[in-house]
Amino acid sequence: EQFLYDINPNVNIFWTSTAMNEYKHLGKHFSCLAQMSNHILGHRALDRKDYVAENAIAYGKNFKDRPQCFSHDQFFPETWLLYDKEDCENFFKILNSAEPEEEKKEKHILFMRKIASGAHRGEGVQPVDKTEEADLKKIYGNGKRCGDVKKNYIIQSYIHNPLLLNGHKFDFRVYLLVASTDPLIAYYHDGFLRVTLANYDASSTDKKVLLTNLALNKQI
Repeated sequence: EQFLYDINPNVNIFWTSTAMNEYKHLGKHFSCLAQMSNHILGHRALDRKDYVAENAIAYGKNFKDRPQCFSHDQFFPETWLLYDKEDCENFFKILNSAEPEEEKKEKHILFMRKIASGAHRGEGVQPVDKTEEADLKKIYGNGKRCGDVKKNYIIQSYIHNPLLLNGHKFDFRVYLLVASTDPLIAYYHDGFLRVTLANYDASSTDKKVLLTNLALNKQI
């Protein structure tokens, strides 16, 4: 996380793997005058699971008294940030209550655990089954170590009755290239549809049933 090289002022178009505004000042050290870069300031608020979750939680709190503006049932699954002490404690209070045990009889899977950043190809997504629940309780001392454990984990309520396509879960991968923000110029491509490898079963913890990640194809 160090900025090792200065940008030659004669270079007017440059590409980096991550945003530079965390290390250099926009308009002072880079993207000056005619220089153009490939990252829009603040884009991480939309492309990292933890930042999206943090923003959704904050938005939900702001509109708590106006459920017509925001609803976990209709817009974004209820989410707990396990690296946040209060969120973590609230999650374990729910996990240790009687209500989840009753729900499990009907839904089997109630939560999904995700690594918030730096994990790809479905590797960081894990249904919270008995084994995962026991691991979480061990790692976080059943809630007593909340605030001390710094793992970048988030927990989301699992949607057990998703819309299906021929019996499979599915999603869309679409592409939007923002060529300019001033003036706004964007190019859209329809992309493609992804489906799970196996038919959906609400009681299954098999990732081939739950996830659409293309990397799972290599396991067959």
